[in-house]
Amino acid sequence: MEVNITVFVQMFNFMIAWFLLRMLYLKPAITVLDQEQHEHDAIVDKKHKWQHSVITKQQDIESRWHMLKRFSKQHRPDIAHPDFFVFKDVASQIDPEPIDKDQIKTLSQEIAQAIVTGVDHVEQ
Repeated sequence: MEVNITVFVQMFNFMIAWFLLRMLYLKPAITVLDQEQHEHDAIVDKKHKWQHSVITKQQDIESRWHMLKRFSKQHRPDIAHPDFFVFKDVASQIDPEPIDKDQIKTLSQEIAQAIVTGVDHVEQ
């Protein structure tokens, strides 16, 4: 196999053509692609910063929640003590009056009328 001078001339010609095409014809397209890549990288960086911020805030909220749960467990009142019961003597004194069916019907009609009046008032 003989290497001819035309192979070197063709390589030189190709290199000149490639350089001219790249610098003159493709330079605006390459510039636009570089700008878009830079903008894309900036957006991805911003997204990662926001994600990190959100994760940090969620961890902060979770740690505060656990801290409040511990605080409330430590400072909850002792309800086992009988003096803290509010209705301890009243519960045995409460006897509800029985309501007959006519009273229930009358009360349900009054409640229904009140609801209808309230809805009519809202619609106007």
